[in-house]
Amino acid sequence: MKVDEYALCDGLALAGLVRSGEVSVDALRDAATSALSRVEPLVNAVVEWYESPDPTQPGGPLIGVPFLRKDLGLAEAGRLLEMGSRMAAGFRPVTEAALTKRFKAAGLQVLGRSATPEFGICGTTEPEVRGPTRNPWDLTRSSGGSSGGAAVAVAAGVVPIAHGSDGGGSIRIPAAACGVVGLKVSRGRVYSGSTDGDSILDLSVDFVLTRTIRDTAAVLQSVAGPAAGDFVMNSAPLLPPGSSVPACRIAWTNGQGWPGSPEVDPEVSSAVGAVAGVLADLGYRVEEAAPDYAWDEYLAVMTDAFALATASTVRSLSQTSGRPVSPDFLEPLTLANVEHARRLSNRDIRDLKSRASDIRRSVGDLFERFDLLLCPTLARPAAPLGTRWGMDPNLSAYEWTVQQEDWIPFSAVFNITGQPAISLPLAHSEAGLPIGVQLAARPGREDLLLAVAGQLEEALPWKHRLPPVHAAILDDDRRDGGWA
Repeated sequence: MKVDEYALCDGLALAGLVRSGEVSVDALRDAATSALSRVEPLVNAVVEWYESPDPTQPGGPLIGVPFLRKDLGLAEAGRLLEMGSRMAAGFRPVTEAALTKRFKAAGLQVLGRSATPEFGICGTTEPEVRGPTRNPWDLTRSSGGSSGGAAVAVAAGVVPIAHGSDGGGSIRIPAAACGVVGLKVSRGRVYSGSTDGDSILDLSVDFVLTRTIRDTAAVLQSVAGPAAGDFVMNSAPLLPPGSSVPACRIAWTNGQGWPGSPEVDPEVSSAVGAVAGVLADLGYRVEEAAPDYAWDEYLAVMTDAFALATASTVRSLSQTSGRPVSPDFLEPLTLANVEHARRLSNRDIRDLKSRASDIRRSVGDLFERFDLLLCPTLARPAAPLGTRWGMDPNLSAYEWTVQQEDWIPFSAVFNITGQPAISLPLAHSEAGLPIGVQLAARPGREDLLLAVAGQLEEALPWKHRLPPVHAAILDDDRRDGGWA
């Protein structure tokens, strides 16, 4: 299969070619390898490309579809899991994560690992251990984070589907920055068995980034569901793909009225307003409204929760590897979070849970009146590379949270509430950067979210928009000198 053809197909299209016998699984792997060779020297999105990937399991709706595993949290037995950190160098889990098994059972062939910032903490993928992952729309811009490598690989045509995880926006942020689809599923919707996450508030979920809504829906149908003994379960039924969309009420905000009064780029604000107009034209009841919750409490919750999760991961890795918790093996932001966690008392942790419950109830009030919320994904398009929040060793964990929220104020609240939320590439700035628009739904209503997202995909199609660095259009001359 020619790489130019491969890079323009979504996952279901490729799986259809395999089932019909037109293309083999090996041919898809070869095409993906060729796509990688065209773009990777420029974008730095893939940590490892397997020389000998595991055999593809027969059957499954996505048989043979090339796929990348984010180098964080989700274990693949015997494979490296280095988490963007010197502390985790050489770490090889023995046990395969439950979701890894489900991805493979769906037919996906895991071909390698995608880049992440250290322990997935930061909203940009620029780890010290391997340098920045660059945005294929503008190589001077961030790919977002923490699933930055996954978003770039999908946007640039290396793979049509890639694993990501989201503990504070880490699927949706890079999806918006790179112009792809990023769904954060409800808490408990997809059991992962991941080594990543937050045992205090269960902020983090694992799922995928894609180019099309139908691929997102196909993966969800394939891997959704709890496992025996899972701490949080969400087994709300999913409407089959293609079902009629029920009448629903949609709140929308371009950032006005949002807690913290974020400063939103005018182009982002305009894009959200335009999408609200499209939804009204589709017959939905659309009304301006925003969630109301205590911003100071939100900042405290996110700071404490991230610090506790980070400290737990670092402590475990230090014991396993024998490496000390020091600047020799950890970035300043990680050390700041470890120090913040060290100062938290048992009472602080109890208060953290109480504050998170208050936020959930406050946001829930809006969803008593509305079925969906439309808002920006990011306050501005992709940030310039070098915007490495938390790299100042004098910056506290709380100060880092405040800095980062200036760009990403709309994402992490849905990790606290456990609601599903999706970023859609519905607009572009005058400078040619993608603008992501976010929809959030009540817990367990991924089906409604995807149904409305599918209508927006038809009304405001994005399939024809490709970044300048893309495997289908990037020739050898431009790869070698035209985009560096």
